[in-house]
Amino acid sequence: MTGGRHLTLIGILTWGVILFPSVGARGAVWFVCMFVFVAGFVLATYRECPPVPRRLLNALQTLAALGAMAVVPHHLKMEPVLLVIVAGELGGLDFLPAFAWIGAQTAALAVIAGQFDSVIVSFAAFELFAYFAVRIAHREALARQALAEANAELKVTSGLLDLSSRTEERLRIARDLHDLLGHHLTALSLNLEVASHLAAGEAKEPQPRSGQPSRRRRGEGVGREEPGDHERAPRRRARGGQPPA
Repeated sequence: MTGGRHLTLIGILTWGVILFPSVGARGAVWFVCMFVFVAGFVLATYRECPPVPRRLLNALQTLAALGAMAVVPHHLKMEPVLLVIVAGELGGLDFLPAFAWIGAQTAALAVIAGQFDSVIVSFAAFELFAYFAVRIAHREALARQALAEANAELKVTSGLLDLSSRTEERLRIARDLHDLLGHHLTALSLNLEVASHLAAGEAKEPQPRSGQPSRRRRGEGVGREEPGDHERAPRRRARGGQPPA
């Protein structure tokens, strides 16, 4: 996620600003605590870390930051800013646990510093600011994700509705064509029935059969012999095949 990468880069940059000015002026324990802090920060903000491991890593960061400050309690510089980074990582928590966490680490800072003055109050205000800023960004990210999911569902629903409307339109056209053809066929059948009752004679016969009687009569005329043909045949042969005058 782009927002998570930006948070990681800003946190590492802030950690570097705290670390490098103190190189050579702090002991080994201080540097160990600082590197434990940045390792926990990177793991907690890397991609999609599950909620429970993320909170455990946040607790490890708080302990590392307090340990770094406990090493040099009277020479604190920018180390309390690490607690502001942790408070920003709590943006996904509800108000009550987040406020309890911020209050506990701020009280520990006051105990380590041995005083509760305006500087401690200022860091507490910075922690709250970081918490609310990240919380608002987190809620906006969730809202955008929900909106994207709703938009995708809306597109799918719109596609299904369009397909359903097309199917209903096709069914309506098919029904209209069926009814129209049925009415025409019924009217044609009734007209033919009326015509069959009004027609007389050969008009009742179907058209393909209208030529059959004449062809039958022509065929009968070709094969039929007239009376007297048997008597005239010998005379034609006796006269050399000439017909009688």
